[in-house]
Amino acid sequence: MESLNFRCNKNFNDEIVAALAEGINLKKELRTVDLGENNITDKGIHILGDALKTHVRLHMLFLDSNDISANGADGLSECLKNKQDLRVFNIDNNNIGPIGAKKLAT
Repeated sequence: MESLNFRCNKNFNDEIVAALAEGINLKKELRTVDLGENNITDKGIHILGDALKTHVRLHMLFLDSNDISANGADGLSECLKNKQDLRVFNIDNNNIGPIGAKKLAT
């Protein structure tokens, strides 16, 4: 499986994200992950970030329109460090602010 699309599932919570992260850990060939338009919080994004750390060939990551703040951006920044193949990273319509943006840029 190269693509995972769970866009627009308003019933997402941290428990569902944790279960999904377990599956993501097993699918190292993922190239596209689309979890936009969900209710993923900072806690969930930290869990997801940990799961995606080893996915070095990820090409597209969509996390737009969730509930991610600067604290969540901190968890994502570690995940993004080894993503040399990442071409698209969409995190618009979140509340990361300037501090979160700086964390993601470093």
